[in-house]
Amino acid sequence: MSVVLSLSLASCGDSKPAGPQAPPPTPVDVYTVATGNATYFDSYPGTATPLNQVDIKPQVSGNIVGIYFKDGQQVRKGQKLYEIDQQQYQAAVEQAKANLNVSRANLAKAQQDADRYSKLARYPIAPGSGTGFFVPDWGKLFVSARRQGEQPAEILVYETK
Repeated sequence: MSVVLSLSLASCGDSKPAGPQAPPPTPVDVYTVATGNATYFDSYPGTATPLNQVDIKPQVSGNIVGIYFKDGQQVRKGQKLYEIDQQQYQAAVEQAKANLNVSRANLAKAQQDADRYSKLARYPIAPGSGTGFFVPDWGKLFVSARRQGEQPAEILVYETK
């Protein structure tokens, strides 16, 4: 009986069996709640497409020497956007003016020759005497054609601006 009694007394003790211990408490951050406006945004990859798109084509060809707008800038009808090098077109205007002056000089010379030949035609020694002398208005027609050729060249210079 003494063995039974010692076992029963040993089982009634306050000693706890050895087992796993509980983990320590987890640290938590605490914030004070306040009312206010919240801004939410997300970013997504994409491409923006304009509602209206206009292709710009020059009326004359050449090198661009000036750009008068920035990408994405609003432009209005009639606003100067580009400037094209006008050297070749200015040279064409100068050439047309020079050709016109040559034609005017040739007309003046032809008129002087016609006046001289008409005076010489009165004498029997003069070449062409007896047959008369006819000077067509070729010189006047040529000057008129040169003057008309000058105008398109001036228009091209204007179109470069």
